[in-house]
Amino acid sequence: MFKDLLEWSSKTDSNNSVLWLYGPAGAGKSAIAQSFCQKLEAENCLGAIAYQLALSLPAWKRTISETVEDDPSIIDREPSTQLQKLIIDPCRQTIRSRPFVIVIDGLDECDGKEIQQEILRSIGSAIHEGPLSLRFFIASRPEPHIHEIFTDALQGTYRAVNINQSFDDVRAYLLDQFARIHREHQATMATVPFPWPSPEVVESMVQKSSGYFIYASTAIKFIDDKNSRPTERLELILGTKEADDESPFAALDQLYTQILSQAHAQPRLLRILNVVVAKLKLTLGQIEQLLGLEQGDVQLTLRGLQSVLSMEDPLGTPGSDYTSLIIFHHASFYDFLQNPRRAGIFCVSSNSYKTDLSCHILKVFSEDCMGTRAEIAWSLNPHRALRRMVSSEPSSDLLSLLHSFNPVWLFRDCDFAGISINAVLDWLRKRQSLPEDLIRVWQGYNTMHHFERAIFNYTTTNSKQVVPDDWGRSRQILLQAPPLLIKILRAAGLIYKYHSKGLLLKIHLLLDVSWNELRIAISPLGSFLDNEKLLATLFAITARFDSIGSDLTYGALRVRERVLRDELPQWMM
Repeated sequence: MFKDLLEWSSKTDSNNSVLWLYGPAGAGKSAIAQSFCQKLEAENCLGAIAYQLALSLPAWKRTISETVEDDPSIIDREPSTQLQKLIIDPCRQTIRSRPFVIVIDGLDECDGKEIQQEILRSIGSAIHEGPLSLRFFIASRPEPHIHEIFTDALQGTYRAVNINQSFDDVRAYLLDQFARIHREHQATMATVPFPWPSPEVVESMVQKSSGYFIYASTAIKFIDDKNSRPTERLELILGTKEADDESPFAALDQLYTQILSQAHAQPRLLRILNVVVAKLKLTLGQIEQLLGLEQGDVQLTLRGLQSVLSMEDPLGTPGSDYTSLIIFHHASFYDFLQNPRRAGIFCVSSNSYKTDLSCHILKVFSEDCMGTRAEIAWSLNPHRALRRMVSSEPSSDLLSLLHSFNPVWLFRDCDFAGISINAVLDWLRKRQSLPEDLIRVWQGYNTMHHFERAIFNYTTTNSKQVVPDDWGRSRQILLQAPPLLIKILRAAGLIYKYHSKGLLLKIHLLLDVSWNELRIAISPLGSFLDNEKLLATLFAITARFDSIGSDLTYGALRVRERVLRDELPQWMM
């Protein structure tokens, strides 16, 4: 397979610009992608994000740097624009004898089907524009929405490779690993005759694997525990009941169940695993803070689960447990923990676990910028966290906590605010007795989000033309508008000249207005925000008055003072 992949990566045929490697969880896609990357890197043909491409060729570094300097907001733009400006355009200006290969592993694990499809469409559009000295290697599960884009936007530009079952490869892997374990575990295996285990045991495990590596590799990790006897660990695996013929991963489910059954503090373990399954990407220390655990509890609880997860520090800090992340070895472990039929008592998708995590999330999101757990709130992705919350039932406890939600965490980054707000509104409407007060507040947040997006569209597109017919209507709106709204419009126009991200957060801080005041002031614009020409006229009128500059200057000095008094984070300086 590697020989075939390397031949594909060196071709310049545009009909094969993309290679899609697909197969079920545990088939070995990530293992192949990782080994392929190592081979490409050795031949200086591995590309990835724009930063890494820039390091590979000085010409690309110069082009990419100039692009970012000319338009710093490019790093906040949608993926398709970044791909075009930071990768495709520099690539077209450079001639290479052999293409770079960009490897995208686990496309189906990106945040949302729409994002996954957008990435593929962006690649397809770039390829259809003309020849590229780039190749795209994409590994994913064969999800229908991914297959749909390949056969549509990428038609005629890709080849598909299916990872088939391979009992022979799994058998060879098991024999090799059992020989290694027998050799390395000298103290406990000295009296065990070789070959070990018997051919019958190996063949039984080969059949249980269904021809995929995930069962075999997980079993080997479990047996290869330095603190246990390999013979005893193997007996634990062999003691599980036979696999159900209708489920190719029934044996794997039994293995996961067996491993989790050996763990200590199981209720606490499942609460911790629930955080990881939610993909909140918190460190060990942050998980302890979020769940109210003692320092060191997470590491103690996860001891003995090395066969299914690891604790890795992305910063490479030696001996640092606080900054380490929990990494699952296989995507199927995520699936197992969320499937009640497969996981049984170890399932974390029950409403009680979801509600427990949602309560902790909302408590964190009620903090101010420098609260005791503000660090976790800054680290949390609001979109992921709120998506997890709306997967639980809207209980009275959750509604009570939602009243204290601090909008600073929602509007610090506008990219996904609209999706999160609509998800919360749909969730609130599920309640039999509608919480009208909360619905009004979150509808106000929705208007605020549309206001921010409308300003972004106004300042980044060609919608700045003022239409005479809109003067009368705009004048009427502004005459009826509260003074604070006029002030907000002027501030928004000036702030956007310098930085587009977090507009409402900046207005909140610089004008020293509460989120409630912002929501009430902006709400009258709710019915006009889809009219770009009208909005352009409003801005044209309010932009003629620059007295807001002094207010923003005083606001900047206030923010600076608050930072120096440790009332706001240092990065706000």
